[in-house]
Amino acid sequence: MVYSCLDLQPKNLEEIVSCSGLSVSECMSVLLELELKGSIIQTSHQYYGKKQ
Repeated sequence: MVYSCLDLQPKNLEEIVSCSGLSVSECMSVLLELELKGSIIQTSHQYYGKKQ
């Protein structure tokens, strides 16, 4: 669900939380997991996007 909220244009954590409907802590946990798997990148502080 979190991954589907992302695209190549990085989004702020607040936008991702709003889109996914998850809590901030749940969202951050999923984002960290996706980042460790190499599916997404963190471009700057709390901005995330899909990896090209």
